[in-house]
Amino acid sequence: MTRHDLEFHFKGRRDYVQGPDMLNEVGKTIRACMEGSLTGLDFAVHRMTHHNLALELAEGEAAPQAVDAVATLGFEVRGVRWNGRLVERAEMPVERIAYDEARVLQVCSLDAQARIIELKTAAPFSPIETIVSMNKALHVAVFPGTTQPWVFCRWRGPSWPLPEDLAGCRVQIRQAIGTRFTRSSVSLGETVIGQIDFSLRSPT
Repeated sequence: MTRHDLEFHFKGRRDYVQGPDMLNEVGKTIRACMEGSLTGLDFAVHRMTHHNLALELAEGEAAPQAVDAVATLGFEVRGVRWNGRLVERAEMPVERIAYDEARVLQVCSLDAQARIIELKTAAPFSPIETIVSMNKALHVAVFPGTTQPWVFCRWRGPSWPLPEDLAGCRVQIRQAIGTRFTRSSVSLGETVIGQIDFSLRSPT
């Protein structure tokens, strides 16, 4: 098993490490050490954290033990299967940077009845941050009676990294699983580039 220490920032007023930031840092680290794009990526966030994280990776089909993992993942690089997990380190992020999700919504159109949101022009954040922000706004519009915030909990996609230019990207809620989970498709043109799951954040 290999281990890579990851550093994060708090975004906006958040007191936790964002799921999209975890995924971005994981993807960057894996591509740097394995020198290839990821295919068949499945990334799941199991709980929130206020800490910096370490990425632990193991080659093969058997995933590392997920007890106390903040997130788990599986993927292939050049036909080799890998599994991994994110575990907490003692250190916490020391920097906070501005993050205004409203800038994404300003360049989107939303149809709550059809459960679709579409990005009209390029957004100022990373592709996965943009998609998560779009889906969050869609959930607020489609499920106006919820009292807890919706949060990103899983991404599955055929390849990583995502395209940098997401103009025309559409997110559509396809399935509500019970009252606390949803599954949405993410497409760019006629191509499905991923599937994203959201859950209601549990009261603290």
